[in-house]
Amino acid sequence: MLRLLALLVVTVTLGTAQSANAGPFEDGDAAYNLGDYVTALSVWKPLATQGHAKAQLSLGYVYSLGQGVPQNYVRAHMWYSLSASLLRGVFSKIAIENRNTVAAMMTPAQIAQAQEMASKCLASDFKNCD
Repeated sequence: MLRLLALLVVTVTLGTAQSANAGPFEDGDAAYNLGDYVTALSVWKPLATQGHAKAQLSLGYVYSLGQGVPQNYVRAHMWYSLSASLLRGVFSKIAIENRNTVAAMMTPAQIAQAQEMASKCLASDFKNCD
């Protein structure tokens, strides 16, 4: 669990450090860092359903720890999988490692459900992601 937390902190930190221009994602990141999870989620969720990979990674993060939403490993796995398929480099590795960490706490049926949800989301061009 400590490794998951370390990876998640790196995720949020790297996302903030690499942004030169503030935009909607960064607004969500700032709200999250202030503990305003409701605002962060209201910003990230629409971005994630538009294919914004870092917003998807952030949603995986909040669902895995339950910050601002009920903890839900199936949804966390789904968002991590989606972001891993779109991101490159260190962010892709973080998404994969976080997904694998969450998967270790899930049943095979839950993993299958998360994979099916991710497939439907991708197939619908992010329109059926819930």
